[in-house]
Amino acid sequence: MTASRLTIGLVTANIHLGVGATLWSGALDAARRHDVNLICFPGGEVGATDRPRNRVYDLAGPDLLDGLICWASTLGLPVAHARAERLGRQFGRLPMVSLNGAMGEDRPLTLDSYRGMCTAISHLIEVHGRRRLAFIRGTVANPVIVERYRAYTDTLARNRIPLDRTLVSAPVDFHLEAGASAMRVLLDTRALRPGRDFDAVVACSDFLAADALRLLSERGVRVPEDVAVVGVNDSPEATLVDPPLTSVSMPFAELGERAVETLVARLRGSAAARVPSPASTLVVRRSCGCPGTLTTDLEEDVPDPGADHPAELRAEVERLIEGDGQVPAAGRRALAAGFLASLRAERGPAQAFLAEVERLLGASAASSREAEAWDGVLTALHLSAMRHLTGQSRVRAERLLARARLVVADVGRRLLEYERWQAEQTSRRLRELGNTLSAAVDLSALTEVLDRQLPALGVPRCQLFLDPARPLGASSVLPTDRRYSMVAEPLYVRAELLGFGLFEVGPRSGALYRALADQIGASIKEIRLFDDVRATRDLAEQADRVKSTLLSSVNDELRAPVQDIRRRVDDALRLVEHLTGAPPRLVEELKEIQVSVEQQLGVLSDLLDLSKAEIDTLDLAPELVDPAALLEEVARQPLPGRLPLILADRRRLRQALVSLYGCAERLAGGAGAVAVEADVLAPNLRIRFCRRGTGPGRAGGGDAPDSALALPITRRLITLHNGSLRFDSAPDGVTVDVTLPLPCPQGRPVVPDSADCVLLVGGDGPPAGLGALGERPVRQLHVGDDLSAVLADTRPAAVVWDVPGAAPEDWPVVRYLHDHPLLRRVPFVVFGAPAGRDLDELVTARRPAELTGPVVIADVDPDTQATYHRLVAQVRPGHHVVVASDGATALAALDEDVPSLVIVSQTLPDMDGFDVLDRLHGDARLPNVPVLILSGRTITVEDIQRAEPYGRSVLLGKGILSEGETAALLARLSRSRNPGPQRSSVLVKHAVAFLHQHYHHQITRRQVAQAAGMSEDYLSRTFHRELCISPWEYLNRLRIQRAKERLRESDDSIQVVARRVGFHDRAYFSRMFRKLTGMPPQSYRESWAPNHRPGG
Repeated sequence: MTASRLTIGLVTANIHLGVGATLWSGALDAARRHDVNLICFPGGEVGATDRPRNRVYDLAGPDLLDGLICWASTLGLPVAHARAERLGRQFGRLPMVSLNGAMGEDRPLTLDSYRGMCTAISHLIEVHGRRRLAFIRGTVANPVIVERYRAYTDTLARNRIPLDRTLVSAPVDFHLEAGASAMRVLLDTRALRPGRDFDAVVACSDFLAADALRLLSERGVRVPEDVAVVGVNDSPEATLVDPPLTSVSMPFAELGERAVETLVARLRGSAAARVPSPASTLVVRRSCGCPGTLTTDLEEDVPDPGADHPAELRAEVERLIEGDGQVPAAGRRALAAGFLASLRAERGPAQAFLAEVERLLGASAASSREAEAWDGVLTALHLSAMRHLTGQSRVRAERLLARARLVVADVGRRLLEYERWQAEQTSRRLRELGNTLSAAVDLSALTEVLDRQLPALGVPRCQLFLDPARPLGASSVLPTDRRYSMVAEPLYVRAELLGFGLFEVGPRSGALYRALADQIGASIKEIRLFDDVRATRDLAEQADRVKSTLLSSVNDELRAPVQDIRRRVDDALRLVEHLTGAPPRLVEELKEIQVSVEQQLGVLSDLLDLSKAEIDTLDLAPELVDPAALLEEVARQPLPGRLPLILADRRRLRQALVSLYGCAERLAGGAGAVAVEADVLAPNLRIRFCRRGTGPGRAGGGDAPDSALALPITRRLITLHNGSLRFDSAPDGVTVDVTLPLPCPQGRPVVPDSADCVLLVGGDGPPAGLGALGERPVRQLHVGDDLSAVLADTRPAAVVWDVPGAAPEDWPVVRYLHDHPLLRRVPFVVFGAPAGRDLDELVTARRPAELTGPVVIADVDPDTQATYHRLVAQVRPGHHVVVASDGATALAALDEDVPSLVIVSQTLPDMDGFDVLDRLHGDARLPNVPVLILSGRTITVEDIQRAEPYGRSVLLGKGILSEGETAALLARLSRSRNPGPQRSSVLVKHAVAFLHQHYHHQITRRQVAQAAGMSEDYLSRTFHRELCISPWEYLNRLRIQRAKERLRESDDSIQVVARRVGFHDRAYFSRMFRKLTGMPPQSYRESWAPNHRPGG
């Protein structure tokens, strides 16, 4: 891109957390100073869990930018990884400055994290005598985090402290409560005791350290008395915990400024000024055991000098002004000048100095955190005055500075209140925007809402781009008459990318633009769903009209007379054939009438089929079909060679092929057989009927005459199979071409224009029958190949799978290719016997027995483990089962092998069961693994929302199903191969949550159906299909489960227990309790109590 004003981009994982916001703010300031445009692309870590957000990186190209700043260390890319190489190639088209990690050939700009971390750990060891230091690691894909861990190990070695790996947590991501999760593993899974096994915690970021500190406080661990805690980055999280965190201040704002200055200098052809890397500093607070910098300075016992030394005081104040600090140098100079002037006016009022302090704060401090920095300057002035003043001058200085600190505290309090008020106003306006957007029914209404309400949030303007595949050009969408700074956000719902939004920067709050993108994405999805519903309704109305018109002409009154004629002709023919001397001509004519009647009934049947086809109610049961076998049936002659499988309704396709075979005979006329040919023209299979005759024919190509009903029906059948039909007639014969699509993992197959090869699995070489595909380069794949690298370097036109020629170990290759998102619409050319209704079922059916993955059971309860182990052995005899008592063990099992089924408790000792689901969803190998989630607590709407993205998951209350029903459920999960969220499964989960939350009330069938969003009959069918019992049986069992808990844990009467679990008839409650437990409620209470008395 070229323009009068440069436009640069900033690629980073986020701008709404900690140091991400700090670096972005520094880049904004530098862009304004240098008069360049800045567009930020906060696309998350590159990987499975953030894949929809990653798509925003696709915008960072030469069409939009002149240069790029890439904060490589935040993207989660390990060194020499294929994803890093692909991003490097994409970004390499632009002049680039990389931060804290190499993404190009130039040396990156860095901060010295190693030295800062060494300083913090040395402070714990040397000042506070801590020797048993636990360490919370971040992701190993971040080179900065790796450096910080190296600093930890090196500092321990320098101090002769052996490295104890039980004190080092597993690498964790920077997600919510990640630090607390890591600390739970140390305390609960590894059974470490704070204060004895470790006396300090070092975290690689304040975000993780603050989480860990909060958990330690909740467990009753005193910080810093029992355990000291330190972090890194000096981010806002460090001051929001109690006690405040000792941290290493990393000047990320300066790094952002240097990056912009370096890139702008390069783009303008000048040399960037060589500035040393910004230094890190230790910010001491109370979490390490120190009383804090401000308190330490004020408590320092400064001896009285005995006489005033104003010259020395002025010199020391001058040095203070010239030093570095968070307060601007001009502000420090004005504050020092006012202080010295007030000291010289020995008896004058102090109001002038205090007013100057308040004015300076109002002009430069925009937040409570910035006001706190002014307090540090006043503390430094206090120390200088105490060292050089005595007597009344000393007393006056103390009073001046004490009152000035009160002014700073008051301004800081007002700024904090203003920040809270501003946050409340932003939240309120976001809610109002969300409510207004929910009422928008089309894109024009959505645009009007944004134009009207975004300025109230401080966002000047927003530009939406709702075609992700279309390249974004700067000239048509961005201002050219003024400078701008923008944030690019992806608009998506779950994993579906809807487009992008470019927000002009107003408030420097990255969370605001992320929240706006989420709301806009949800609104766009609702609008598109509404459009789909409206289009479906219109189509249904049109279909109903067509149905009424066509079916009205094919009724019993039309068929009845013809059927009566057939019956009478059949009777007459039987009588005549038994008469001796019957005229032969009479018998002949009766047989001709019989044939004509059958033809007429066939015409009526064709007319009915045609009417069904026109309204898309013609019954199709697609499955994988061998077209060679069909063609041999139709032509009654063998075909040379093999043909790949296609997806079709075997009966209907045979009907169409028979019709076309006969059509070729009729159109050509004369003697001679119809020749049948077939070849692969990716993404289709072409079938050709060719007949050379001496009949008249019709010159030219195109369409055959539609004189009979059979041909329109055939056309419709081919169309319903997503195929096409073409007739070519000439004086010497006719050719009929049928094209039918080859199967693909999802949707209709497409061969990309950039396709450069064919991928082959199985066999010793390309099989015969590939047609034009055989002319392309063929790349044969085997187990052990780096498939991600292959797909990164190639654009396949098709995947060829020779099933008979493939070895068992080739199966994982086929599964990987089938499940890879880049190959969703690439045609699969499969040679072999058909199996299953689609390509996914064929792949599953061909999986070798020795490659079937284990069943993973994750539950802390030994009884539950034993029960499900026994049921799995019953459903899948001889199958390998892995039992895990915590989440860490379960995740380790997932890393070792792809499981065939996961049974996980919602509550595990070290993590939530949904964290295991997140891992399954985030790993490209594991998204289609079925999961049974067992809940021993009340299932909430929040639980349903977390489970909703996982289509192959079932959420079930513990103890609800019998062992036989549970075995049936496990068998169903093992058979199902649905790869995505099923609408019916999600609705059943909502019904389960409603039952759990309202079981103690009187519930009607209608209420449950409304809560789930389905009809009452549909609720009963889908609920039983999902959980093997009816919703009412589930409700009764849930109530009895809760009643058993109350009978064990309370002294309530049977009547009270019955009412509290939703039974208002004690007799019915007792009958139901006996039915499900085998004993009445009172007997259950008595049988349980003797074995569970306190102290017994």
